[in-house]
Parts: sequence; C-alpha cells; structure tokens
Amino acid sequence: MLRTLSIIFLSVRCIACTGQTVADTAFNPLKPTINNSSFNLRVSTGIQRSFYVDVGASWERFAGSGHGYTDVVVFTAFNIFPSLEKEVPHVYGLKAGAEFGGSFFLLGLDLGHYWNRQHTDFLITPKYGIGFGLVNFVYGYGFSATGKNIGRIGKHTFGLQSNIPFFRKDRMKNDKSYKRTF
Repeated sequence: MLRTLSIIFLSVRCIACTGQTVADTAFNPLKPTINNSSFNLRVSTGIQRSFYVDVGASWERFAGSGHGYTDVVVFTAFNIFPSLEKEVPHVYGLKAGAEFGGSFFLLGLDLGHYWNRQHTDFLITPKYGIGFGLVNFVYGYGFSATGKNIGRIGKHTFGLQSNIPFFRKDRMKNDKSYKRTF
C-alpha cells in the first residue's frame, strides 16, 4: 500500500513539475512582442472649408502582441490654410494634441490657436479615424472657444496624417536607430 501511494505521489509531482515548465515556455498572446518608441516628422493634409497642410513633430509609443496593438502619439504642428485669392488672407495656426489607437481605430484631441490679419481663434477638436500609426484617415469636429469664425476654418475636418519616424528605440531589444522603420 505504501509503495503504491509513493508511486502515485511521485507521478503526480512529476506531472506538476512538467506542467510548470511547459506553461513558462508556451506562447502567451498577451505578452508584448513589439515595444517601440520613436520621434517622428508629422505631416498632415486635409480639408475643412478649404485645403490645409500642417507639419510638425511627434513622439509615438507602439506596443503589440498576439492580441493586438496600441499606439499613443503626442504631437505639435504648424498649420497653414493657403488662399489663392489676394483679398482673402492666409490662415496660420499652431496646434498640439494626443491620439490613442488600437486595432486600426483612432481617438484623439487637438488644441489649436489660429489667426489671420483680422481675427484669432482657439479650437478644440476631438477626432476619430482609422489607420495603423504610420498613416491615418481622421474626422474631427471643431469647437470654437471664441465663437468667431475665421474664413477658411470650418467645424468639420477630414484629414490624412502621417507620422514618419526618424529616431526609433526598440524597448524589447534595447536597440536605438536612426534608420527608417518602413
């Protein structure tokens, strides 16, 4: 009887030990497999009441696993709404914002200060869109803080934006590079 119990105990103990080593080496879909951060050139174009372009800098954190990925971007940019008519002045702006993306969807918030020769305005623009960090298509709705409407800026924004990396740090490999990642 003692011999049988000893064999059963040893068998259960060996199976338990084997199970622990298998669990440690098994694929975990929630374990991060990509963990990068980068400084980027940010370029964006789109349309409100007229065409606009903005250029700036951004910092991006990209993390991914078998479950999906997340992307966080913090940016600042200079905007211009060019005018083709001499009597209508150009509109300039500075904006800053943040975006959070995951599984091809994006949520963000822009805070902007815009001006031309006659007026100045502050805009708060929540936005959402689709994309994968490098290129995003977004829609935003701008809320004016002053209630003044500058000629070329509308409430609805449709835009295409890109974050082009020029310095990257891979946190998984502890590697830094200045090369393009695409």
